[in-house]
Amino acid sequence: MRGTGTPPPSTNRRLFDDFQHRLVDQAVRESSEHLTRFYRIAPREFFHFSYDLVTERDIPAESLRDRVFAETISYTHGAADKDFYRIHLFDHPILEAVSRRPDAPALYPFLLYILTHELIHISRLSRLDLDDPSAEERALEEETVHRLTRDVLAPETSVTLDKVADLYHLNLLP
Repeated sequence: MRGTGTPPPSTNRRLFDDFQHRLVDQAVRESSEHLTRFYRIAPREFFHFSYDLVTERDIPAESLRDRVFAETISYTHGAADKDFYRIHLFDHPILEAVSRRPDAPALYPFLLYILTHELIHISRLSRLDLDDPSAEERALEEETVHRLTRDVLAPETSVTLDKVADLYHLNLLP
């Protein structure tokens, strides 16, 4: 839900092209592999919950964001009240972040970081009761997930990953 002081999204939005969509798909697979290794459980058991991922071409205009790279939304559905999660990946701010900063990382490592971060949110949301967290609880959860994302991707540690984490964490858009 957009806050009262949040400006409307840009009307001149850049969208992922077909090649970039394939990078998104590859980054989701790689993120899942990293999380499976990190938590040391069988892949079929790790994501026992349901989720999907949509990019801007499938997100309603009123849900678009300019200064957020992604968000995970939790839904409850079905007779068993099973949780379902949807990751909204915002093409425009991601593409702007990697193209406007001279020291920005390449798109793929940035997508890998963002999607690992969101999948960690899903894994935590499926185990925690955070129905209506306060601003302080949300900030603490973001810090925890940011730390866990770096831990999960630690085997990939490099100057690029450090730049990716810093760009994500600080949300440094020009």
